[in-house]
Amino acid sequence: MRCSKYTKLFGLLSIIVFIMVMFSGYAKMSHAESKITSHAAAGEPRMTHYTSMFNPYEMPEEIGEVIYIAGTWYEMGYQYGLQGGSIIARDYVDRSQSLIPKIFVSQKALLAQSEKYLENLKERSADLYDLVSGIANGAGLGLRETAIGTVFNWSNFERNACMSISAWGEATPGGKVIAGVNGDGSWSGGKCYFPAVVAYPKKGNAFMSNRGFFANCFVNEKGLVSMTQFVPTPDIAYGLAAMITGLEVSYRCSTAKEALDLYINGGIAPGSGENFHCIDAHGNAFVVEHTANHNSVRYPGDFGEKNYLIANNHVLTDEMSPLCVPVFPNCWPRYWTSEKVLQDNFGKITLGTIHSALASKTYYNKKDGEWSKNDWIIGSGLTPEVHAKKSKTHSRGLIDITSLTLYRQNGGTDTLNNFCPHTTGNLSKITMGKDVAATNTNAMNDAYDMIYLAGKDIALSQEAVSSERIDYLNKAKEALVAGISLTSLAAYAASIGDEAQSIVYYSRASSEFCLSQRFAQSAQDNPVYYCGY
Repeated sequence: MRCSKYTKLFGLLSIIVFIMVMFSGYAKMSHAESKITSHAAAGEPRMTHYTSMFNPYEMPEEIGEVIYIAGTWYEMGYQYGLQGGSIIARDYVDRSQSLIPKIFVSQKALLAQSEKYLENLKERSADLYDLVSGIANGAGLGLRETAIGTVFNWSNFERNACMSISAWGEATPGGKVIAGVNGDGSWSGGKCYFPAVVAYPKKGNAFMSNRGFFANCFVNEKGLVSMTQFVPTPDIAYGLAAMITGLEVSYRCSTAKEALDLYINGGIAPGSGENFHCIDAHGNAFVVEHTANHNSVRYPGDFGEKNYLIANNHVLTDEMSPLCVPVFPNCWPRYWTSEKVLQDNFGKITLGTIHSALASKTYYNKKDGEWSKNDWIIGSGLTPEVHAKKSKTHSRGLIDITSLTLYRQNGGTDTLNNFCPHTTGNLSKITMGKDVAATNTNAMNDAYDMIYLAGKDIALSQEAVSSERIDYLNKAKEALVAGISLTSLAAYAASIGDEAQSIVYYSRASSEFCLSQRFAQSAQDNPVYYCGY
C-alpha cells in the first residue's frame, strides 16, 4: 500500500511538472506566434500559406539598407529579387488589395491586366522585361505578381506626393551641382523599407537609386540625376508606369540633353501625369511637365528661378495647367517653402540647405508672407516633410553630383511622426566607386569616420553623457564589426569564383556600414557635419 501511495504521488508530480513545462513553452513563444494563437482562440482563422510571402508581424529590417547588383538585366533582377523578395511581396499584396476595390473587380482581373502590361513592357523595353523576369525568379514570385509589386502602375492610381530640388552655379559655393528629393505617400508595409540600389550593368551606365529599382531618384556614373513626381490629370492612357523613366534614363543617357530627347521621343514616358526633373554634372537642368498626350518643358528662369529648379505634384506652365487637375492643396505651400529657403540662402546653398527645405516641419505662405505658426494641423500635409495622419515622407535622397555621393534615409527626420519604427532620423552615405568592392570600402570608411567623431564628442563633453548616446555608439561599433566580417566573406567568395554569393555579402556589409554611420551620428553632438553642411 505504501509503495502504491508513492507511485500515485510520483504520478501526480509528473503530471504537474508536465503541465508546468507546457506553460513555460507557451510563455517562450515569439510575439508573432502568441498573436496567431490569440487570434485562433478568438475564433479567427490561423495563419495560412499566404503568410509564406512575408511575416506580417515582423518589420522588414532583414532586407538591409543597400542592395548591390551587377551583370545582365536578368542577372541583376535575380539578385534584387533574391535579396529583396520580402519587400516585393509586401508591395504586391498592398498594391493589389488597394487596386481591386478602386479599379478592378477581382484578383483575376488585376492579374490579367498585369499580363497585358508585361506584354507592353516587353515590346517597349526588353531590358526592363528581363529585369522583372529576374526579380520574379529571385523572389520566388509569379511574373504577374512581381510586376504588380514593382513596375505596374494603373493610370492615375499611384498618387505619391513627392518633391525634388536641384541647385548649381551661382546658387552654390564653388558652383557645386547638388540635388535632393522627398518620397511621400500613404503607408504600405514595404514602402518605408526599400533599400538603396547600386547597379553595375553589363550594358549601360552604372547607377544608384535612393529606394529600390523603381524609385523617384537616380544618379548615374556620368553625374546625371533623374527625379520624378506624380501629377494628377484626366489625360491618361495605357503606357509604362511612372518612375520607370528615371531608371531608363540612368543607364541609357549621359547628359540632360540626351535625357530630354529620350523622354520626349523615346517612348519611355508614362501613361499618367508626371514631373520629370533632370540635371547633369554641368548644371544643365529642366523639368518636363507630362501627361499621356502632352509635354511642356520648363527651364531655370521661366518662373523666376535662378540656378535652381523645384518640382512637386503640380504644374506651372499655362499649356499644362488646364490638363493637370485637381491640384493637391499642399502643393503650393510645399513649393513656396522650398523656394523661400533657397532664395534666403542664395549663393551658399549646400546639401544641408536642400535638406532643411525638404525636412521643414513648418511651411511658408507666400500670399501672406508668413511662416506657419502651427505645423501640427491635423491632416494638412502642408509642410515639405509631410506629416498628415495617413500620408508621410517615407524616404529622402540628397545627391552630391560632383563626388557621386548619395545620402539617404527611410522615414523622415521627424522620428516621432514618421511611419518607420525605431528610425534614427538621420542619413547614411554611399559614394559610388568603380565596382561593388570599392563602393563598399567607401561606406566602411565613412562608418569609421562617424564612430571616431562620436567617440571624440563624448570624450570631450563637458556635460553628463546620456546612456542613450553610449548605447548608440556601441550599436555603431557592433554594426561596423559585422560589416567588416561580411566584407571578408564577400572577398573570400569572390576569390573562389562564387560571384553570386559575394555580391550578397557585399550588400549585407554595406547595409551594416550604413547602419553604423547612422547610429554613430545619433551619438554625436552635432551630426550635421556629416552632409558637409
